[in-house]
Order: sequence, then C-alpha cells, then structure tokens
Amino acid sequence: MGTVRLQRGEKCGVCGNRYLRNIAVDGLAVSDGKVLLIKRGNEPDRGKWALPGGLLDWDEDAEEAVLREFSEEAGLSGRVGKFLGVYSDPRRDTLQRVTVVYEVLIIGGVLQFGDDALEAKWFALDELPRLAFDHNRIVEDYLRVGSKD
Repeated sequence: MGTVRLQRGEKCGVCGNRYLRNIAVDGLAVSDGKVLLIKRGNEPDRGKWALPGGLLDWDEDAEEAVLREFSEEAGLSGRVGKFLGVYSDPRRDTLQRVTVVYEVLIIGGVLQFGDDALEAKWFALDELPRLAFDHNRIVEDYLRVGSKD
C-alpha cells in the first residue's frame, strides 16, 4: 500500500479515524502549587485521574492538539509553554504508545469537564492520586527538572 495523503478534516478511508494511532499529546498545567487533572471517561483506565490529553489528529501539530484537548476536556484555553518531553514506554496503552508532553499555561475559560472527561479539577502537587498511564512519572519529572527554568 502506498502513501495516503489526507486533506484537513478528512478521515482515513482504511481505519475511519481522524487521529494518528499511537501518537498522543499530554499537557501539564500548574498553578498555585496545583496541577490540573481530568478523570478519564473512556478505557483504558476509565475512572482514573490523568493529565488532559489525547490522540493527535491527522491535520494538526502537537501544540494545536494539546490546546484542543484542554479546551475539550477541561473548558480552558491556554498557550503552550515548555516542551517537557516524549514518553514512549512500551507498556503504555497501545492507542497512546508515544506521547508528546507540553507545559500548558492557562489564559482563559471556565473549568468544566467535557468530551471524554468525567470530571476536571486542580490537585495539590503533594497530594496526587495514582494517575493513569505514566502520568505520575511525567509530573515527577516536571517537578524535578521542568519547573526549575
């Protein structure tokens, strides 16, 4: 099968998806010693707390995707801050095998949950629950090196 080129907004004719399988984005927003988390509404890890994020659409870059996810899942608008890293543990969810992580600086909106989030709220950085995927590691890495710049 040759290379398939899709137009903006077009779904794949083979799989029917509008997102890139295995490539996700996650955003980490910290304010006043608290981090924004959403409660996942879909499997895997339904009901667990996680950083806002999701799969990268065919027609967007990673920065656009992380801001879209914040809007869809938490009702907030932001701007991309620091690039925090790429996480690719083979044990991650098969639909989100590789995630590109950014700091997100909140600039507006009203905190509310939507899309596939069952809830959205701010948690004290020193009182985090066990998070979905490798999100505890992402927060720990941020606290260790990412928040020092």
